[in-house]
Amino acid sequence: MVIKLKHQTLFVRQLFFCFSICVVFDSCSSSNKINYNPVYFKVGADTVTAIQKERVIHPFDQLSIQVYSKTPNQEQAAIFNIYTSPVSSIRESLTGAATAASVAGAASSSGVSSSSATLLGYRVNELGNIEMPVIGTINTSGLTIYQLQDYIGKKVANYVKDPAVVVHYQNFDVNVLGEVRIPGVKKFAVDQVTVLDAIGASGDLTDFGKRSDVTVIRDEAGKQVFYHVDLRDRSIFKSPVYRLQPNDIVYVGPTNIKLENLNISPTSQKTTTLIFGILGIGLSIATLIVTLSTHH
Repeated sequence: MVIKLKHQTLFVRQLFFCFSICVVFDSCSSSNKINYNPVYFKVGADTVTAIQKERVIHPFDQLSIQVYSKTPNQEQAAIFNIYTSPVSSIRESLTGAATAASVAGAASSSGVSSSSATLLGYRVNELGNIEMPVIGTINTSGLTIYQLQDYIGKKVANYVKDPAVVVHYQNFDVNVLGEVRIPGVKKFAVDQVTVLDAIGASGDLTDFGKRSDVTVIRDEAGKQVFYHVDLRDRSIFKSPVYRLQPNDIVYVGPTNIKLENLNISPTSQKTTTLIFGILGIGLSIATLIVTLSTHH
């Protein structure tokens, strides 16, 4: 009789141990399903030659256009530079022979303090045109900012001695949505932004972000064009959307596990937890009874 009870006790304990293991695995299943494989650029050739086309100016772009003279006299260029006040400071992004003194000279010539002035931008209208003082209407359609610089430089040559022009975008905003840690509109102060820059500014992908399912939505000639990017593949550097454009939308899709979790009913989860709890209590009581029986 004692041997039989010992066998029963051993069996119940083994059963309880197996049940405990199952409960532990069930409770950890959700964390085990998280995507713990944050791998980028593992697929493809070792070296990728990326050829990216320079972006052309689009309607509704906001352009910063600064005209200056390479001579000490900046008064002749002042009429082309429209400043406003008060703001933080002039953007000092001139190249070549341009200096901070040139900027200050242009600002002071226009009657605005260089410590509180900023250069107003030119908004491209729906026809691709901008309106500049003296030289009038300029059509930017099909031009890059560098081509526009050269074009405006030739136009102002009749009014400015030894002119130079600096053009850049003022509104480089990208909207990043989906499975990233900090979604939202990301503002950049540079003219070249990549899809990796946008994801990095968003805190990288979440554990449920699908690295093979990144979509870039771009407005092309009034149509929304969808491009798909695989962050695991090094060919991303050849993608036409590797370099983003202002107002692009970057969407990171969720993994299948995230979608499955979203479809789980809270009621069924509570029911399952209750059943496991009752079974656990029952097995504990059974083990206690058998243990007491063996001592008698």
